[in-house]
Amino acid sequence: MKPEDFSKPKIVWAETMRIRQKNNERFPRFSYCPEPIFTDKTCFMAIGDDLQFVLAFLNSTIGRYQISQTVAMLDNGGYLMQKMYIEQCRIAKVCLTVKARLLSLVEKLLNASATVVKEEAENEIDEIVFDAFKISKAEQSFLKQMLSKPLERG
Repeated sequence: MKPEDFSKPKIVWAETMRIRQKNNERFPRFSYCPEPIFTDKTCFMAIGDDLQFVLAFLNSTIGRYQISQTVAMLDNGGYLMQKMYIEQCRIAKVCLTVKARLLSLVEKLLNASATVVKEEAENEIDEIVFDAFKISKAEQSFLKQMLSKPLERG
């Protein structure tokens, strides 16, 4: 990484993420940062093209599932979100119309202050991502039920 990369728009995330005990906050929590900032040694950042598009996938239910399968678990609810694990997440190819819709929803999330608006946008992103990966309704129900519990490996 070069010093000038810190002035570019980026996705940032904490090296260690913990699932809340009540599991009432979405996981994972990747953030979009357009400002020139430096991160410390406990944060990671990704730069490149289509960051908001990638952000939609990383923060989706499918993103959570992929992370639950690859990221190192520290204990029940603690995850080591190192770059080598995150790079394994798959991003589906979509048509320009779907991509534009995802970008619009991410922009809506970034600007929303009302929780209900955020939840509606997050749910719509999930539906689009499910469709992009051709996840059946039965598979969607299974994933949502499985991921409604704190993440843990058995």
